[in-house]
Amino acid sequence: MIAFAVFVAQSSIIAVDEFVCHRTRALPEWELIGHPLDTFCLWLYLMVLWFSDSNYESSMVVAAILGLVSCLIITKDEWVHKEHATGFECWLHAILFILHPAVVLLYYYLWYEDISDFEPLLHMSVVLVGGYFLFQCLMGWIRWRKT
Repeated sequence: MIAFAVFVAQSSIIAVDEFVCHRTRALPEWELIGHPLDTFCLWLYLMVLWFSDSNYESSMVVAAILGLVSCLIITKDEWVHKEHATGFECWLHAILFILHPAVVLLYYYLWYEDISDFEPLLHMSVVLVGGYFLFQCLMGWIRWRKT
């Protein structure tokens, strides 16, 4: 399934960003807050897909708005990143800016079309993205306490 491949690609690049790039520099406070916010927006979007029915127009509108917000919110810090991040990390972000809308749109399509094979992927995604959000919050708190 292409959605799984895109999700794995996105997750792999995020892992390199988190466990390679973020370990080579001190993260400013705005980044310690901003990264979990990015993840939370995606998690919230996925939760709406999990718990709402695509047969209702209001569910479709809410999901579409949250998907758009998630795509926009991830770009909020990029103008400042160039002052703190390496070229490699900025390049990873550029790839993520391409993959993120693809994930959002693929998941929306699979949810809207009620593809039965999509449900396990959605559930796995909700758990993994939610877990990553909690990890980011914990790591941000630990890093913030060190400063």
